[in-house]
Amino acid sequence: MFGLLHDGVLPSKREALEIFNSLPPGKNYEDKFTLGIYKYTNELVGIIDLVKDFSVKGEWMLGLLLIEPKESGNGLGKLIHEALIQWATTLESKSFRVGVIEDNFRGKKFWSDLGYKEIKEVTVVKPEMTHLVNV
Repeated sequence: MFGLLHDGVLPSKREALEIFNSLPPGKNYEDKFTLGIYKYTNELVGIIDLVKDFSVKGEWMLGLLLIEPKESGNGLGKLIHEALIQWATTLESKSFRVGVIEDNFRGKKFWSDLGYKEIKEVTVVKPEMTHLVNV
């Protein structure tokens, strides 16, 4: 599970709420999109967190694309990514930026297979763990 890989513990209710409430410096809620991914049966199977024009105008930060493990590996992530690009382009997005923790091998492969290239590495320090993040 992503929470265990990212933080070393299962996410708390507070951390789940942070997905909806947290903003990068200089951004407001008009710049933030938190979207649900639903199956045709109205079952929530994933969540997306995007911030437009971060860190520069036209570049969007895809902070989270999380899909239920039972739904991954079937091409859903790629379809979602394509739909996000189409939608964000209508809102003047020119590119996406993602951050993937170094130990998330499946995530790194997923983004690499979609054509993303690493531009830098940053260290993220959390109370539970410290991560090297590929941006």
